[in-house]
Order: sequence, then C-alpha cells, then structure tokens
Amino acid sequence: MDNEGYSALHLSVSSKSSRIAIRLLQNGADPLVKDKKQETPLELARKKKQREIINCFGFYSKTQSC
Repeated sequence: MDNEGYSALHLSVSSKSSRIAIRLLQNGADPLVKDKKQETPLELARKKKQREIINCFGFYSKTQSC
C-alpha cells in the first residue's frame, strides 16, 4: 500500500495497465480492498471505464479465471 492506501491492483487500474491488473487478479490480489477514500479497485475501474478489467473482476468473483 502507498500513502493513499492504494494496493498494487489499485495502482494498475489507475494507470490503465489492464495486463498487470489481470495478472494480479490471477495471482490472488484482493479486488475488494479499499483505499483511504474507501474505494475498491473495481470502483476505480468503473470510474475509468476500463471494461476489460471490469469483466475480469466478474470472472474472479465467480470462477477464478479470466
């Protein structure tokens, strides 16, 4: 976590690095962790309209594959 409470997953979503975000999810990153603003990586992806990442969040909450 950084000073804003961002996890590696938050940072990858924030920088629009979908490949990194997906890899983090594949390796067990918590998609529900909140930053200091109480925002999850999924909420951040929705704000930034990152459909590829948003779709993967759905897969990881159900089947664990993207």
